[in-house]
Amino acid sequence: MKIGILTFHNGFNCGAYLQTLYLSKALENLGHEPIIVNYESTAAKKREIMHLFSSRHPKFFFQNIIKYIRFKKSRRQFKMTKRFTEMDNILSGVNISAVILGSDEIWNYNNVISGLDLTYFGSGLDHIPKIAYAPSFGDVNHDEIIPDKITKHLREIKCLSVRDVNSSRLLSKQGIQAKIVCDPTLLKDSPIVSCYKKQPFILVYATNLSELLVKKIRAFAKANKLKIKCISYRIKGLSSDISVGPTQFEMLFAQSSYIVTNTLHGTLFSIKNKKKFCLIYDEYRKNKLQSIVEDFKILYLTKKNIDQFERIITMELNYDWINAKIQLLRAESIKYLIKGISSVRE
Repeated sequence: MKIGILTFHNGFNCGAYLQTLYLSKALENLGHEPIIVNYESTAAKKREIMHLFSSRHPKFFFQNIIKYIRFKKSRRQFKMTKRFTEMDNILSGVNISAVILGSDEIWNYNNVISGLDLTYFGSGLDHIPKIAYAPSFGDVNHDEIIPDKITKHLREIKCLSVRDVNSSRLLSKQGIQAKIVCDPTLLKDSPIVSCYKKQPFILVYATNLSELLVKKIRAFAKANKLKIKCISYRIKGLSSDISVGPTQFEMLFAQSSYIVTNTLHGTLFSIKNKKKFCLIYDEYRKNKLQSIVEDFKILYLTKKNIDQFERIITMELNYDWINAKIQLLRAESIKYLIKGISSVRE
């Protein structure tokens, strides 16, 4: 069956790209032909490019050019529809049997890049059966009221799942039940990467770290003779490489000795690679991270316990138990995905 995937495939975020890739691979493993719905509104695309090249610092401007090229090259492995920029004519003339909405924050209508785009809720797709796999409302809190123009489309989705507890609670308040499934990056193991034979390093994949935390990272690295590799985001006090693409991202997570992150996919790839890591739990990402923290019993760092940094990052995690949990979540999620695809055939 030809199945479309409507998600944030076209940005410059490694996590967004990789969740698209892993969902595509999961569909292929189930015997289907995944096709990325190449949709992005003109306004969102403009904001994406402006955000990417917002820095006029020569070093970072050049690195962002490299990032742009790396992502463009990575997307070549996707089979995609023609480009759509308006939701009124989306998928006209495209032969697919169903569309999967998700994963990622496609339902976060507070997102500064995409904003409220009803296409990601199924608008303009009335003629095609829709399945929701692991989308998230991001920082839209569960006590908010979803606008009627959104819930109207949500009720038309044949099989609906989400990625986190917050999104499930939001929908439940509207009388819509949604199963919580795992992020697509957990549906398949990461490729095996050869060991890093140079100086061991601590990987920093995070945003907006405090000056005190940066000092603790630097002190920990010095005491343990570690190089610091800060990627994708600029952190004051650290030398950052923002040119990293999806291939480099997976390789660095696999080869690192320790990881510091405050992102969802940073956490997931730390876990997938069985690393010692420190998760910084912040207000902006708490909705996305809550399910992971609870599912895998992750101890995290906040402003209140920042003195516990070294204890948390050196903590031995029970990866035998965690991997067993991943296998269970993976099996349940794939079963739900199969159920959703089967429902469109009925």
